[in-house]
Amino acid sequence: MAQASSTENNQLEKLVESIKKQKFDRNIVANLSCYYHDRLIVWNEDDQCLYECSLDDRYNITDIQIVTLSSLPTFTVNWICSNPMENYMAIYGTGGCMIVELPKNWSLSRCRTVAPKTITSFSLAERMFLTNRNLKLQCLRWHPISKRHLIILTNDNRLRLFDVFNEFEPIKTVDLGNDYNSGVYSGALGENAVSFDFGPSLSQYHDYNNSLSMTMTELIDIYSIFVLKENGDVLLLYLNLKDLSTFHCQHPPLKMRPAAEDNYGSEACSILCLDCVPPIIIIGTCSGLLYHCLAIENDPVNPDNNDDDDDNCDNDSSYQISTSKSMIIIPETVLNVFETIELSFPLATYQTMDNGLDDAGVDSISTALNLIADPKDGQRYYCQHSYGVHCVMVPFFKQIVNPTINNEFYDDKAIVEYLICTRPTIDDRKSQQQSKDCPTFPLGIGLTIKYGFTSITVILNTGELINKRLSNIVLTDFDDDDQIEFGFQSNLNESSPTIEHQQQAKKPNFSEHIQRLLSKTTSLPLIKSSKTDSKVGMAELEMLLNSIDVLRIEYLDKYLVAAKAINKRKTVLNNEIEVQLNQLDRHSKEKDEMLKKYVELTEKYDKIQEMTNFLTERLENIITLVQKQRPEMSNAELKLSEQLTEELQHLNEYREQFELIRQKRRYQDMQIQKYSLQQSSVIYDDDNDDDDGPPESQLQSPIQIKNIKQMLAKQSKEISELIAIINTLKKKQ
Repeated sequence: MAQASSTENNQLEKLVESIKKQKFDRNIVANLSCYYHDRLIVWNEDDQCLYECSLDDRYNITDIQIVTLSSLPTFTVNWICSNPMENYMAIYGTGGCMIVELPKNWSLSRCRTVAPKTITSFSLAERMFLTNRNLKLQCLRWHPISKRHLIILTNDNRLRLFDVFNEFEPIKTVDLGNDYNSGVYSGALGENAVSFDFGPSLSQYHDYNNSLSMTMTELIDIYSIFVLKENGDVLLLYLNLKDLSTFHCQHPPLKMRPAAEDNYGSEACSILCLDCVPPIIIIGTCSGLLYHCLAIENDPVNPDNNDDDDDNCDNDSSYQISTSKSMIIIPETVLNVFETIELSFPLATYQTMDNGLDDAGVDSISTALNLIADPKDGQRYYCQHSYGVHCVMVPFFKQIVNPTINNEFYDDKAIVEYLICTRPTIDDRKSQQQSKDCPTFPLGIGLTIKYGFTSITVILNTGELINKRLSNIVLTDFDDDDQIEFGFQSNLNESSPTIEHQQQAKKPNFSEHIQRLLSKTTSLPLIKSSKTDSKVGMAELEMLLNSIDVLRIEYLDKYLVAAKAINKRKTVLNNEIEVQLNQLDRHSKEKDEMLKKYVELTEKYDKIQEMTNFLTERLENIITLVQKQRPEMSNAELKLSEQLTEELQHLNEYREQFELIRQKRRYQDMQIQKYSLQQSSVIYDDDNDDDDGPPESQLQSPIQIKNIKQMLAKQSKEISELIAIINTLKKKQ
């Protein structure tokens, strides 16, 4: 282990010495480090190799592995970056680009070897850069979802789309408006493109407003690209890897509102797009100004006719993008500037030196910016420059990602934190020429996520490595002083439970409120300057006074405000305690009275319970006796009862038949009586009538009379039998 430890120390010292000896261009904001998984990758220009550094929990280098390239670059390397899939890494500078193929099992290897590793690398468009020495690479971006596509921006105002599988020629070249022969004039006018960045895909726009009549699968491959020119103009392009015919610059620069005479600066140098819809565009200038813009699609129904330069624009400003199935029409996009931030590079603003030099002998504050998005927190980004590193938080990002129910937006200013300051004062040119030490400035920024926090690693040109863990919790301040009390006053009156629930939901926690009061809007950066900046003068005195003011404003005053809030809450809580003690006494008396009533009611309840049990038991005994005294029939009696029931049924039938017979008998008697009367009347008529003619009515024949007698005899017999049966049944009953 001692041998390995000494070897690692030697490698680390070698890397530091290599960084110290290398001469860097201060006009170029270099980034020679990046994180690959949990390891820091640093480029060593002297040895033309990569250093893979393992870090512990305190971000100290514990292990170093040298990684050599199969093909070495022929240009000075200024930047390194890996693609989102982390299978390729781009090592590039103004003179060319080289692609490094990262091994798949590199992050899984735990054993370190003393011998250097060798990985595959190849140059990208090497012939193009070698045959044209004036061609400079200005910006490079990997495609957000592709494993092998990247775009480079060169000083000839062209975007070139490359596929790493075809490293010789670009698969698509986009001219941004000016010919290469007029590059000198366009550069003087600030019309050259200096930076670009990818925006959100059209599928995110589809989720946002559902205005595109396409499906998610058709829109997921179409990405927007924002290109920044030096004069502040922003171009919007759309890239579809499945159809490169629509990847061209077909529209003028985007309109910016509100309009400005200088078009928001003439020294634009960097652009960054935050991942939200509508996207937030950050434009950085060399003078330290940051413009936060919101890219919103213009309303085609009510277009803005207030711009004077609309005559130079086409009437149709919509974008047409073809897919495999149809054509997409996107309305015109407008950049709305909602915030401007001015970065404070030096800590002291005193520029006139003690030797009597005027402002002409002092360097003006001008530096290129490198805007880097936070990999975890979408509302935060970092600004790297020759004076150090700034961290900017955009709270408006959360309002866009998580809009309110009423879609109401409130003014929430950005929070700027100065993380590292490498040049706290501004030296004059004469002192810089006499000094042998080069000013300190950052060479690389690495961002990684560990234990849920974003950690930033900064490498200085002195070889020093600075690590800092950043908090992902940001609490905004209250605007009104009346909100300090927090509504902790207890409401003794009755109120609606719904209103109380809503009020409790709006009340923040007191600890969060104290954290808001103690949150710092201005910070003192970590100062890492060269030996020439250690001289004490008026600038250093001003820096000290500014630091004292910051400590007083950001610490002492806020502690006083927090103490005031704590005292207010203490007073409110004391009042609540007194009210609660009085209520406790009253409740104690009510409790004693209720206990007495409870005892009385308990005694009454016991008596009633005893009487209830006695009556219940007595009732059960009576019911038992009644059940025992209830007569029960034997089987023979039950059988006889059934027979009796059947006989009664027969008797009812017989009674009905007997009644029918009696009716028939009465009817027959009436008929016989009627016949007798008729017969007697016939005999009387025969005696008195003459023999001149036959009688009106004839007597029945003897046969009929005989039949009638037989029928009457039969019925009489049946009636006698029925009467006998009835008498028998009556006797049985």
